[in-house]
Amino acid sequence: GEDMDLFDKNNRFNIANLITFGNIAAGLIAIHFIVHGDFFTAIILAWIAGALDIADGKVARKYNLSTEFGIQVDKRTDVTISAEVKALEKVWRDSLTIIVAP
Repeated sequence: GEDMDLFDKNNRFNIANLITFGNIAAGLIAIHFIVHGDFFTAIILAWIAGALDIADGKVARKYNLSTEFGIQVDKRTDVTISAEVKALEKVWRDSLTIIVAP
């Protein structure tokens, strides 16, 4: 119906925000794989999150869907994903140290 228009700027669930939510989901799922030591899958998910981060802004600008809500969610997502990548790097480096160290 009218209230589920993916290209309506006033719809919190417009296509740009849904892409951002996908970015968040990929990041959260990546944490699961980091915790369980599956770094390859975590890296793939982090890459997907990065691609979705680029896509949400492009879609928002192309379809004039940019809103303060979307901008704030995107900023917070960027901070979260950045922290996850740093955590992944640290865990990966630490695990390499454990493997390499005698």
